[in-house]
Amino acid sequence: LLEQGGFYVIYEYINHSLSLQQCISVRADDASMILINKLITIIAQMHNASIAQSDLHLNNFLLQGFLTKNSLAKKKESKSRIYTIDCGDIETLSQSASKKDFQVYKNLGCFFSQLAIIYDQFLDDFVALYEKHAVLKYPLSRALLQDQIKRWRKRRSRKYLHKISRTCSEFIYTKNWQQMRVIKRKFSSRTWLDFYHSLDEIIESSVRLKDGNTATVCLAECDGIKLVIKRYNIKNFRHYLGRFWRPSRAWYSWQNAHQLSVFGIKTPQPIAIV
Repeated sequence: LLEQGGFYVIYEYINHSLSLQQCISVRADDASMILINKLITIIAQMHNASIAQSDLHLNNFLLQGFLTKNSLAKKKESKSRIYTIDCGDIETLSQSASKKDFQVYKNLGCFFSQLAIIYDQFLDDFVALYEKHAVLKYPLSRALLQDQIKRWRKRRSRKYLHKISRTCSEFIYTKNWQQMRVIKRKFSSRTWLDFYHSLDEIIESSVRLKDGNTATVCLAECDGIKLVIKRYNIKNFRHYLGRFWRPSRAWYSWQNAHQLSVFGIKTPQPIAIV
């Protein structure tokens, strides 16, 4: 106990490890499937011990030792090991059977919602694997589980969409009487800021991909990175009045691009909105 209040917790360092968020692909490859199956087994073991990781996301699991193409080709088990971390968020499951069942569905729904939508086709296989390792009175209801997955996905989406409109670890938000701008923090160097301040001039001097009344699209480059700029145009004063009281099409595009990414659906990476 510290004099000013508070505690230290000291952990062993896990060498040569990556979080499962970095290891599990959005393409449902063999290595990712092996990792997911291992993780489902760990979750079942935790539930058997009447505990659950309440903040069940992929960054709360570390993989030490990596699956190689050679081990996959020979179908032999690699020497990889998965560690559960962030133990402050581990909670005890209820002794009440009905409440415990609800906690299990909620916990599994939280986990499966972290995976890209492409993995939904394997849900029956994942549930069968969980039922093989978990101590259950009754088989899991697919309908109840899918309902929890849907709820968690909506929750994750809402939380992330709130994040993309404010300053945080990933984004920088600025606004004055003339302009509102949200940019990804890793694209916020002086070179990039100069780029954002001269978008109209860049569009005029770049290769046009589309030249319409309501939208102009061009191919540009900044700091060695190829970019697509889409400018939503205001055709006339009447068009301006019609759009003034509603979120812009640019804002919907910015939100939807991030929402697709949250669900693991490939889309061009949104870098900034001005």
